[in-house]
Amino acid sequence: VDARKKFPGNSEAGAHKFAIYCASCHGPNGEGYTIGLPGSSIGLAGFLDTTPDDYIFQTLKHGRRGTPMKSFLGSTGLANLSEQDAFDIIAHLRTLPNKQAAAAPAAAGFE
Repeated sequence: VDARKKFPGNSEAGAHKFAIYCASCHGPNGEGYTIGLPGSSIGLAGFLDTTPDDYIFQTLKHGRRGTPMKSFLGSTGLANLSEQDAFDIIAHLRTLPNKQAAAAPAAAGFE
């Protein structure tokens, strides 16, 4: 068991929440900066392989000082998300590198 991945979440529910609350800045697959969006590339394997769930959770809970990322949890957050909503989004993020890898050959014209 990977100690970085500690929060139980529903990736399908997280996909829906990610599309509503996160994709406008981070991209539909978390590509962020790599496709010209203002949010960081949180769906890429390089980020997710080195980032614990708790870091992502704390970012959703408190935002990131010095960046456009604001809090999204609780009554003072931009979206009033619950902790379970955050866990679901994190579970969804963990699926993104696999989806990107599966789509890469088709996107490049190699089927």
